[in-house]
This record gives sequence, structure tokens and C-alpha cells, in this order.
Amino acid sequence: MDLMATISADLAFDFLRTKNQLGYICYSMLPRIGDYYSFSLIVGSQRDKFSCEYVYAKIVEYHDNFLGQLEQMTEGDFEKHKKSIIQVQIVTQFYLIYFSC
Repeated sequence: MDLMATISADLAFDFLRTKNQLGYICYSMLPRIGDYYSFSLIVGSQRDKFSCEYVYAKIVEYHDNFLGQLEQMTEGDFEKHKKSIIQVQIVTQFYLIYFSC
């Protein structure tokens, strides 16, 4: 699940923030409550620049294209995402061990 969240975060930021310039706050997250995960997209945009309908349409467009982007991802890019997750988990474990003493 962490791997999907990382890939989604990069793609969501690229599509919503960089390409469509919807706002400074554009990210996705995968919150977990107990045994359940959910998927959230957060977009903070200026209401005088974009209508709610326009922002919503762009979020739907992102969702519609997300699977296609995953299918077109190269093996090398996929491996980079996997290594990134492993590095984050190693650093997190280090800090948990180091600072809990």
C-alpha cells in the first residue's frame, strides 16, 4: 500500500500542481484506520481563480488517467519507487531505535 501511495503522490503532484497549476497544495495520501485504507486527494486552490467544478473535473481526470500511467511506467521507474520506500522505512526504523533510547 505504501508503494501505491508513493507512486500516486508523485503522479498527483505532477498532474494537479505542475501541469494544471491548481494550487500550491496538491497531494495524495493513503490514510489507514485499523485494517482499512482510504485514498485521499487534497487540492488547495484559489476560489477566485478556479471553480469547484473545474477542480473536481481535474481530480476526476487524474483518477481516470492514473491506471494508464501505472501501466505505462517503465520497470526502471517502478524500481526507483520501490527503493525509495525501502529507504524511508530504513530511516524511520533508525530514528525510532536511535531516539527511543
